Amino acid sequence: MIINLEDFRKAKKLNNINSIQMTKIPIFERIFIENNELIGELKDSKEKVIIEHLEQKDSSTF
Repeated sequence: MIINLEDFRKAKKLNNINSIQMTKIPIFERIFIENNELIGELKDSKEKVIIEHLEQKDSSTF
């Protein structure tokens, strides 16, 4: 599973109070590529979440 924790790190740096922070992290049942986007399908539902927009790169081989 790929999770970008940068948003959570920023929130922790901005919070000067030494406290415990709880965060919900999505659990994906499936991760696949559809229409040049990395899509995650949430567990226990069929809701799809766009994880990342992929850029098509020229993959020429020699």
